[in-house]
Amino acid sequence: MKNIFLLLFVCQYFTSNGQDTFIKEIDNANYFDQSSITATNDKGWLILAKTSVDLIKYNQCGGLEWSKSFDITNQNCCIGTQIVLGPLDQIYLLSREPVGPQDMGYRITALTNIGDVIWSKSYAQSGVDYFPYSLMMDEMGDLIVFANITGTGTGFSTLTKLHTNGNIKWSKKYDNGGTWGEAIITQDTGVLMRRGDEFIKVDSAGGFEWATQITSSSTYYYSAPVEVSDGYIFTKQVQGGQGTIFYKMDKQGNMLFGGGQNYTLSETANPLRNAPNGNFVTIFNTNTTSPTASSLVIEFDKDLNIVKQNAISLNTTNWYVNDLSFTNQNVPVVVGKYVQPNLQHIVFGKLDTDYKVGCDSIITPTATFFPSSFNSQPMGVSTNAITPVDRLVVVTNTNLTDLLSCGNTAVSVVTLANDTVICSGIDLTLQNLSSSSFTDYLWSTGETTPTISVNTSGTYWLTASNSCNSSSSSDTVTINVIEIQDPNLITDTALCGDNSILLEAEVPLGQYLWQDNSTSPTYLVTQSGDYYVNITVGACMERFDAKILACEEFIIPNIFTPNGDGINDYFEVLYFGTKSLTCAVYNRWGVLVFEAENVGFKWDGTVNGTPVSDGIYIYLIQIGEEKLQGSFTLVR
Repeated sequence: MKNIFLLLFVCQYFTSNGQDTFIKEIDNANYFDQSSITATNDKGWLILAKTSVDLIKYNQCGGLEWSKSFDITNQNCCIGTQIVLGPLDQIYLLSREPVGPQDMGYRITALTNIGDVIWSKSYAQSGVDYFPYSLMMDEMGDLIVFANITGTGTGFSTLTKLHTNGNIKWSKKYDNGGTWGEAIITQDTGVLMRRGDEFIKVDSAGGFEWATQITSSSTYYYSAPVEVSDGYIFTKQVQGGQGTIFYKMDKQGNMLFGGGQNYTLSETANPLRNAPNGNFVTIFNTNTTSPTASSLVIEFDKDLNIVKQNAISLNTTNWYVNDLSFTNQNVPVVVGKYVQPNLQHIVFGKLDTDYKVGCDSIITPTATFFPSSFNSQPMGVSTNAITPVDRLVVVTNTNLTDLLSCGNTAVSVVTLANDTVICSGIDLTLQNLSSSSFTDYLWSTGETTPTISVNTSGTYWLTASNSCNSSSSSDTVTINVIEIQDPNLITDTALCGDNSILLEAEVPLGQYLWQDNSTSPTYLVTQSGDYYVNITVGACMERFDAKILACEEFIIPNIFTPNGDGINDYFEVLYFGTKSLTCAVYNRWGVLVFEAENVGFKWDGTVNGTPVSDGIYIYLIQIGEEKLQGSFTLVR
């Protein structure tokens, strides 16, 4: 019997850190304040210029696909101006605008994936000002808007759920005042709203679950939290530019750790974004008035430990990164701005998986503990009156060009593993091990995936190319598989009297280790029992087993498969003793289907040459004076 015991397994874990990376500045674009970036399903991304309400679409290589300007008046600057993507990358755009002489509302505009208008509606009510903060899409494809309202008492937070045609499904308000904030859809399909220091958790129908207020001196911030596997993480700014504090609460709203981690970097942390691996990422902009501006990208795990970090640095002042997203290939892309006197340009970039781009430096952040407390808050919920009105949108195509600020211009090279020896029965993963990034792959096996698995000897090659820069490269690797010959040890044999059995395990180039640590290629058995030998050839090891029976021992199978494949085709009793043996087999109705009065019988599962049906059969076996009864299963 042969079992794999210990094998040399060649395993390589590799993360590419050399994408086609770049930072580009959009020329002839005069945009004010922040922009946001959203990855699209075609590996590209969308940039939203928030105040001017422009959308710019780039492909995965950073090439411009289209750019459009919408004549939507945005009266709320950057807060609340957002997009979400639906199926087939349909775009939904949120903005704030006047809807009457005294009233402010918000607008949602639905666009195709190339920026053509499907519908546009404003939402408002008389005597009320709306401040929209977040536009979300739930798992059912419905839109959800988080907004605050003023003008009716002390103010309320509101949630409004819409069909994808813009019609209202329901709208609710929560009596907690009207401070700036943002919201997220949670993993349990509910919503977590943030209103300054307060967090309000509701279910998918807007029903109140809990509210928590975080109390800490001289702090304020309003960005949305991110959800991790065991809670929610958010930031607060220390007033006076004294740092940004990272907090965590559990999924019942209880603050963890008794406070937060305060990073005293010179600029406010940007919004938190979930990473594909369950961590989260944010960006600090530092040294913006020095000759070199840097944006520090930090990835944290769910316990607020730093996992990765990199500072993107340009030889200029007043350069910022404001937002980050991940493409469906887990590639991070960023957007920000470059401020000149009376002129501001959008900058954007594609980073590698270590957040590097080719103009990098080192900034080491440190954190100090910032004590805080929390308390639960009551919350009243009521129906919110809001009305949609159809609006027109004029769309203008815009012409943009961009300039490369920095990037990775290294020659793309494919590097496979060194020539390798592996053990029989083990799959080896082959992949490009260099830092170069490729979009297309062709292996000698005909496969076109980034990785392949091999388990046979041979020479394998990979040719990879990159559609973004027209580069191509090839490499080969030779794999040798070590196969250990099966020595076919004697097994299932009885040892009677003073006899002995010699187990012979010799194979070419083998080294041997028996169960008692002896190292000869043979082993002399003088008593019944279980024996094994580990045979090593090169760096591979396999175990081979032998079972030696006592003279009066026997083995009765519990299943046999008379299908003619040469394996387990007969019902038979292994017995090497000296006593007489008889056997009778009955079907489930008690009908005798087979009997034998000799040692070494074999039943082939037929009666008079006709195969019996599958199922359970009863045996009565007598060995000497010992009577045995049991059952076995016949399966063809």
